[in-house]
Amino acid sequence: MVVVSLSLCLSICVDNSDLIACMVVSKEGGQAQRFLAVDVYQMSLVEPETKRLGWGVVKFAGLLQDMQVSGVEDDSRALNIIIHKPSSNPHAKPLPILQANFIFADHIRCIIAKQRLAKGRIQARRMKTQRIAGRERE
Repeated sequence: MVVVSLSLCLSICVDNSDLIACMVVSKEGGQAQRFLAVDVYQMSLVEPETKRLGWGVVKFAGLLQDMQVSGVEDDSRALNIIIHKPSSNPHAKPLPILQANFIFADHIRCIIAKQRLAKGRIQARRMKTQRIAGRERE
């Protein structure tokens, strides 16, 4: 378990608009209130620390490049997010390490989260491609 300051998450994520409150409903039916934090390479689910105001516990972190995001058909406030386990074998079947619906307070926050995750995924993949291309030139 890693305890981090929410202000640290804020400084990593540039500003507090990158911390979005949501209800995470797992495929098995479990529910948990979390903050979604989007970083350059990853997304994190942070649980607020009850004993220390402004602190939280990172409950999950996953790479943006291994993520699939889609809307939920019957709920404009929800996203279905699947994060696959990184694999060194490109022919291996992807294994999901997280598959859940993220339910936000309203459809505006849902749209913002979807845009941030999609933009972050594109940027993470672009940076990874540039690093690979840079190594091949050397």
